[in-house]
Amino acid sequence: MRYVLADNVALRSWKLVPYAYYVREETYARGLTEAEFDRLLLCDGGHELAEDGLMRDLVDRGLARVAGEGEGLSEWQGRLVCPNRYFARLFWSITERCSYRCLHCYNAADESDGTAEFAWEECQDLVAQAAACGIHKVKLTGGEPLAHPRFLDIVRDIHAHGMSVDRIYTTGELLTTETLDELRAVGSRPVFKVSFDGVGCHDWLHQAPGAGERTLAAMRLAREAGFRVVAVLNANRRNAPRLLETARLLNGMGVDGLQITRTTESPRWRSLAPGCSLGPEEYFDAMLELADGYLSCGDRMPIEMWSFLNLDPATVLERRPAFPEGEEGTADSWDKRPVCRSNRSMVGVAATGELVPCLTMTGLLRRRGISFGNVRDTPLAELLSEGPYLEEACRTMGRFRKDNPGCDACPHYVSCLGGCPALALALSGDIRASDPTSCAFFKGEYARRREDVLERHRG
Repeated sequence: MRYVLADNVALRSWKLVPYAYYVREETYARGLTEAEFDRLLLCDGGHELAEDGLMRDLVDRGLARVAGEGEGLSEWQGRLVCPNRYFARLFWSITERCSYRCLHCYNAADESDGTAEFAWEECQDLVAQAAACGIHKVKLTGGEPLAHPRFLDIVRDIHAHGMSVDRIYTTGELLTTETLDELRAVGSRPVFKVSFDGVGCHDWLHQAPGAGERTLAAMRLAREAGFRVVAVLNANRRNAPRLLETARLLNGMGVDGLQITRTTESPRWRSLAPGCSLGPEEYFDAMLELADGYLSCGDRMPIEMWSFLNLDPATVLERRPAFPEGEEGTADSWDKRPVCRSNRSMVGVAATGELVPCLTMTGLLRRRGISFGNVRDTPLAELLSEGPYLEEACRTMGRFRKDNPGCDACPHYVSCLGGCPALALALSGDIRASDPTSCAFFKGEYARRREDVLERHRG
């Protein structure tokens, strides 16, 4: 009997992960045994294979199927051997250009406007390199990514290389029906992550009169065209009193979700909006108030309150813990875990070509003159095989404990695990330090207080 891989399955091999496969619709690769991988290598429509227990298992799991006459594999499905370490995603700022001058822009190292941008030839080169490194999903951002003169060509090229754009971060200002039609024609159905920073506050934060109405119109346009839309809001002292009003507005528009973050202390934000940051406790208190009010009103749009609560009113439960609180384990058992699992699975590339562990660090790293390598100077596969970027992305909790003996002695460590490296860099100036917001969460007993709010609404 001849077999082929299932249409949505592709075989991949990386340094230290030699036997793996992607499912097209999913983000992360899955592992295989050597025997499973070797058998799937023969599922190309050209080999006669025994109908044994292993083959039946692979078919039952949806990894292979009986081949039709003359059937073979697509180029994307064939085994790709990548010389680098495994990374599934690319988070790519294709341009710093933007018509807004947001007070909280994390790209900016100071008050000046950014001008960096990938030329079209550089875009083509990076897309080809990313595909050769086994990257599967791409998130596009800026600046304003739709301001790039070859934006749609970039999307087409990504899909032509067997990858897909699954997120587009935008102000919405340049989003048009024609753009949405072109995305559909490519087969691209990304989630639009649209910045909306609160009723009555958006224009101030983005320094652009009328920006809020344009953003809301863009969200409606994308929703009507059948694309998923998630609003992204930076909470601060100006918009915190209107969070519930904002959430209810977005829910009424049919927005698929709201993601709230505490406005990070980027260089520009510190300079242009002094005194506007919410302290960690203020932020957590605001999230408690929002959760209580939102659950009382009967709306159903999920809200992700970053570093605090993922709230799905349909179940009145967190979809996943904001912290690994309550998981089994000891400090020693966590030692091999990456400090940031998101950074470990996703390559961040700024519009300057600099690799950054998390794009929210872009301006902070630039301000300090810290470089983890640049794709304009060094091949991506090399940067993902050895050197400072890989060292930071793969930094473990065991290393963190050695660098932060005070955390190691803290009774909250096995729940906290040091918090967010980006916030550690923003608040302490040291990417390898602990995150003060995480300390505030646990020492302030916000886990219990959060549960008290949820429990009131479960009955």
